Amino acid sequence: MSFQDVLNGVQQAAGAVSGVMSAANQLLDALGLGAPSYQDQLRPASYRGVPFIVLAADGKFGRRNALHEYPNRDTVWVEDMGRAARQISLIGFLVGDDVIQQRDQLIAAAESKDMGELVHPTLGTLYVSLDTLRVTEKWDSARVFEIALAFTESGLREFPSDTTDTTADVDGAAAAGGLAAVADFMHQVADAVKQGIAIVQQVVNTVTKWVGIVKNVINAARNLYNAIAGIPGYFGRFHGLLDSYSGPVPRTPTATAVAVRQAIAAGTQQRDVVVSSLGSMSAAAGALSSDPGTINAFAASVQAVVVNVLAACANPADAISALTQMAQFTPPALPQDTSQIGTAMAAAQSATAALLRRSAVIGACQASARYLPTSYDDAVAMRAQMCALLDGEIQFAADAGQDETYQALRSLRAAVVADLTARGGKLSRVTTVTTPTPVPALLLALRLYRDPTRADELIRQASPIHPAFMPTSFKALAQ
Repeated sequence: MSFQDVLNGVQQAAGAVSGVMSAANQLLDALGLGAPSYQDQLRPASYRGVPFIVLAADGKFGRRNALHEYPNRDTVWVEDMGRAARQISLIGFLVGDDVIQQRDQLIAAAESKDMGELVHPTLGTLYVSLDTLRVTEKWDSARVFEIALAFTESGLREFPSDTTDTTADVDGAAAAGGLAAVADFMHQVADAVKQGIAIVQQVVNTVTKWVGIVKNVINAARNLYNAIAGIPGYFGRFHGLLDSYSGPVPRTPTATAVAVRQAIAAGTQQRDVVVSSLGSMSAAAGALSSDPGTINAFAASVQAVVVNVLAACANPADAISALTQMAQFTPPALPQDTSQIGTAMAAAQSATAALLRRSAVIGACQASARYLPTSYDDAVAMRAQMCALLDGEIQFAADAGQDETYQALRSLRAAVVADLTARGGKLSRVTTVTTPTPVPALLLALRLYRDPTRADELIRQASPIHPAFMPTSFKALAQ
């Protein structure tokens, strides 16, 4: 039928609605725009490339449910175990003078191992495992072999994979490093304190210098700043100065104000705990004697200070910063004195400083395992920072012949590297975003990530004057 004939048919049937619909369908078909018929949607059936004719098909679909029945309860609890395996059955035939060759090909396909490709007339292409193939030959149907096939939809062969808890590895290595550091301290100080009160006083003086550093880092304004920044909502987002970027907000008693007071109170309590533990450490230093119990009590008090500093910091980044400063502690140089007392004082000072530094380094490594890097580059930078801290103490332990501490710190270094490498390897790298003119953060987020909800992420990274005018060049995640 030509296009003109279709148009003529439309004009003749214009008075009847049914005629119009019929003519419209014919017109769409002539233009190739009509809905495909059922027959047009069927696909030639085949299995592993061997074609056959389908007479009937059925399938079994649903969910895998486990029924749990309980005494004295009329209903059952149905536990959903996931989608059930799809089972498909086909009944058809092979036909032709070469029907024997077709049968042999289908048998070879059926006896091949692993899953194969099935083209179903209505379901399309599926990857299945053949359960059974039945071939029926009849004397009165010489050129036709009837077939029946049963399939189960198959997936890829996958096994559970082992995953390493790298955070637990860091914690375990940190615990071993702490024990080794305490053992070395006890070995060095046990003989030195026998020389008298001057040695104990030297330990106290060394601890006093470190206490000053700890108080400075724990009372830093940044800890309070970050604690408030963690409050949900716009107050935490912009630290209470602006409501979004629309201008100052009225300062009225709200739930946010209560949350701020609670955050400040919690931070104050945690800092008080640190100060209290510093007092306990100083008292333990003053009580040192040749009794191993007093030495062990002092070492435990040092590690308690580190634990409390970790708890007092608003986030792992603050803890790493604080503990890094504590780990860089260097006691004042003592006057040259080759006497027995002078040598003992120098040994006690060196052992005490080493214990203080190593405890802080180990605490920083534990904080790094809780640190959430924002990008691959951030994880690499954190890994380098932790390795630099550890390498200094590893070198010191090697020079002092402290083999157990050397090995423990080496193991801790390996655990930290593995942890940050594993977690950072899953993150996007940082790239430079450049635009010819300032554009809004929402537009950039849509352009870079196709996700406008990531505009806040760009704002944090670029620190613009206003989110509608982002800098023309700044660092951001590549993906």
